[in-house]
Amino acid sequence: MTTIYICRHGAYENPQKVFHGRLPGFPLSQIGKTQARKLSLALKSKPIAAIYSSPLTRAYQTAEIIARPHKLKITQDDRLMDVSTPLQGKPLTLIFKIEGNFYQEKYIKKGGERLGQVFTRIKETVDDILQKHAGFEVVVVTHGDLIMSFKSMLLDGKLPKYYPYVSDYVAQGVGYKLVFNGHKFSHLSPIFS
Repeated sequence: MTTIYICRHGAYENPQKVFHGRLPGFPLSQIGKTQARKLSLALKSKPIAAIYSSPLTRAYQTAEIIARPHKLKITQDDRLMDVSTPLQGKPLTLIFKIEGNFYQEKYIKKGGERLGQVFTRIKETVDDILQKHAGFEVVVVTHGDLIMSFKSMLLDGKLPKYYPYVSDYVAQGVGYKLVFNGHKFSHLSPIFS
């Protein structure tokens, strides 16, 4: 059995109230640091063999806090980055108005990713981790739509058109324990129950 703890980064500083996407910066806020410490505490007693993270600041800082008690080096993986969208840098009011639907055709035509592409990135990353760390426990720190797309495919076998923020969207600083038998998914449970 291989266990992957897939975590969303903690809350972050955003004084300009813009959609961050892949923009540089956006370090963890004090709330985000507290969230990351809670994740670290929840995973402290686990025999973690490796930690993977998006290279974006908010995710990497979360991974650093989780990694401290394990004294592990963090592997950055670009496939774990947030959604690629022409909406990065736009006001959050616009993002809420469109309910976080980055996957409209008008945004795809401007170079944005499709949700299927987001899923493919996280799936490839998890497949590589399952191959490289079979039988071990691994932490992955990434972003909301990657986690939600992977969870949707595991539990429902399909992707929705998008993930409205008003639904059961994965909160910042939380995540899921995914258990695999080989490459076959076994079960999922929240890290905090």
